[in-house]
Amino acid sequence: MATAYDVVRGALRLIGVVTPIEPPAAEEAADGLDALNDMLAAWAASRYTSASVPQTSFALTAGDGTYTIGASGDINTTRPTTIYAAHITQGGIDYPLAVIALGEYESIPDKSVAGGIPEYLAIRPGYPLSTIHLYPSPSAGCTLVMDKVAPPSSLSLYDTMPYPPEWLRAIRYNLAMELAPEYGVTPNAIIAQIASESLAVVRRVNLDRKSVV
Repeated sequence: MATAYDVVRGALRLIGVVTPIEPPAAEEAADGLDALNDMLAAWAASRYTSASVPQTSFALTAGDGTYTIGASGDINTTRPTTIYAAHITQGGIDYPLAVIALGEYESIPDKSVAGGIPEYLAIRPGYPLSTIHLYPSPSAGCTLVMDKVAPPSSLSLYDTMPYPPEWLRAIRYNLAMELAPEYGVTPNAIIAQIASESLAVVRRVNLDRKSVV
């Protein structure tokens, strides 16, 4: 299995910073790792370039439509960058939630409506905790089920890459594109083309997989 070091070394090799038999210097490896983590965090913010979409369930409190989410929040899980699909389960029946923009939620004139099955969900970004708003507030026996896009944990240099094998080509070539300006390198057209095409494959696979959620 490839490690983060293997990916960084491969990216540096693509842009000619190291030779095929030359390891990167410690500073080069560290800078490459920082760029890799930054790039993967940015990818994770999109439903089309997030490698995993963990599902989270949470039993709601009757009459309470506001919950913090993140480590040690009301919903104690990794703070999501966004939520793209969610539903309410009550009595063994699933009711879809419309995930709306925060501005749409703010435009609801009376947010005190309670006692039903929520129809809308909005997320208020924050750090270290974000806030989820449900409207109307739930009645008893409701469970919120969310498919969330959460940022990946930062990788250390020799961590195994927690991504499907078909992602590694896209990650390596796109990391090469990210690193090239730092070394005053203009990637050749083939590297740029492979970076674009391999990322398009990742997006297409995710679109096919997540369009059925």
